[in-house]
Amino acid sequence: MRPEFPDTCIYNGQEYYILTLSEPLSFDPHKHRLYPSFGCVACSNGYLRGYKIVDGTLYFDKLSVYTKQEHLPKIFDKRAKNDRDLLFNALYENIQHKLNYTGNILLGKGILSEWSGNLCCENAWTFVDVLELKFVSGKLVEAIDHSKFVASLREKIKRNEFASGEHLQAYLKRDFSLGRQVNELWI
Repeated sequence: MRPEFPDTCIYNGQEYYILTLSEPLSFDPHKHRLYPSFGCVACSNGYLRGYKIVDGTLYFDKLSVYTKQEHLPKIFDKRAKNDRDLLFNALYENIQHKLNYTGNILLGKGILSEWSGNLCCENAWTFVDVLELKFVSGKLVEAIDHSKFVASLREKIKRNEFASGEHLQAYLKRDFSLGRQVNELWI
């Protein structure tokens, strides 16, 4: 699997990277007559999404797009602004589209340079702050701070307590709640 830039989520006024999901947060730009183009290897779908949690409710709030379209459609009644950065040329902001998401979202912030290779393909344990947010019908029902867990995991790795990936995988299955997606991300 090719590494991709992660989508983001603002929670308690802080921006986090979305590391993994128990259920997809689906947004199909084609359903809105928006046709992103290949932007770069780390953003092959041509867009990045931004989410936000306000008063315990999950919203789709930002869309950065690289497209060759001349006339861009509205997305949830919002018009695109020109955004001439390196990867994208259109930006939809303050979309504020409420989502009816049920599932868990794993967020990470504060990547540790001594543990990381590049942001596109990081493991959750390479972040200082790791949060798991549980949603039912778009409402936040629980927030679990896994920051101490990942710090202890880094210490176990430093001490070489995991002789093989199988031991690490068993440890994560036993002590973490997202299931299959977590094993793909953490290892």
